[in-house]
Amino acid sequence: MRFLHLAPAARERSIRRSGLAGARASFPDAAGAALVLPRAVYAMPVVPDFWTSHQWTREMRRRNGERLVAVHFRLPDDELVHVGRYAQPHRLLPAAAAARWVMDHPEGAEIVVPRKVTRREVVAVRQAPQLVGWVQSPDEKDPFGCVCAVCLADGTPELMRRVRAAFRAGLDQARRSGGDEDALVDGLSKLQTPLEPHAAVASWDGDELTTWVSTQGMFSARDDTIPGQPDTGASFSLASASLRGCYVRGASLSLGLCAGAGVDRIGGKGFGPIFATEGTNFAPFLGGGLLAGWRMSRWVAPFLSAEAAIPLVRARFSIDHLGQVYQPAAVSLRGAAGFEVRFR
Repeated sequence: MRFLHLAPAARERSIRRSGLAGARASFPDAAGAALVLPRAVYAMPVVPDFWTSHQWTREMRRRNGERLVAVHFRLPDDELVHVGRYAQPHRLLPAAAAARWVMDHPEGAEIVVPRKVTRREVVAVRQAPQLVGWVQSPDEKDPFGCVCAVCLADGTPELMRRVRAAFRAGLDQARRSGGDEDALVDGLSKLQTPLEPHAAVASWDGDELTTWVSTQGMFSARDDTIPGQPDTGASFSLASASLRGCYVRGASLSLGLCAGAGVDRIGGKGFGPIFATEGTNFAPFLGGGLLAGWRMSRWVAPFLSAEAAIPLVRARFSIDHLGQVYQPAAVSLRGAAGFEVRFR
């Protein structure tokens, strides 16, 4: 079976000398999963319909910006190749059957040979007509409606033209859906253009409401739709460790001044939103205050203390759509009561 591959004219000498080396290829297989070939050659069968064989010429010329040549080569009829439409599932068929498939489904078809093509398999390198084939898309009424990575490359001057065409095509499909909810959702899903247009669809089934919302503000969409939502907020916990020194006067009853430093572990956990998160912050502090104690026995003395603490770090805890809900004060007052073990 005879095939042709479109290549830049600048590579003609190297192709005559070494054949077609191929390149990495990626396309969906028959099941729709991504199939990646480390080395492959894209081709079309040489069939009686000249347009079918050369239909990729204008599009390839637009992409590469240089003149193309047609590299003709032969493959055994029973050699397995991948065949399908561009960006759609490809089937694994013998070369002869793949050529027949292309003749039956010509628009946008392509054949992928999963290996390099040797110099001996190259039959001829011919000049290709440069004005044959389709541009942008083989069967769309508006050829500028595609926003794939190939058609909408970085820096393209056609950005807004393509975005408007893609949006219009998806909106038209959604309008044609009638009462078919699946068709409506499918049409709206095609509105994924770089401008991120958004739409919402709601379906009532008795007391159950199902919504499809294209938005990044899922919580605000839920709160605006469903009344009586549970309160949204956060709970906080505090654990503290400190080291201090005290100057104490008195025997049975004692009173003194204390100073020291420590670290607070502040934990916050949100509640109410569907996806609640939690966070932890460690804040060092300096503190000082009074200590009073009573020596009730030789070893044990209950005490009371009060001190002021100044945090060196004041973390902020915030909740989406509510803003800041907690921040430690610049100065805090703390009290403690307990028992001391004294060794003298």
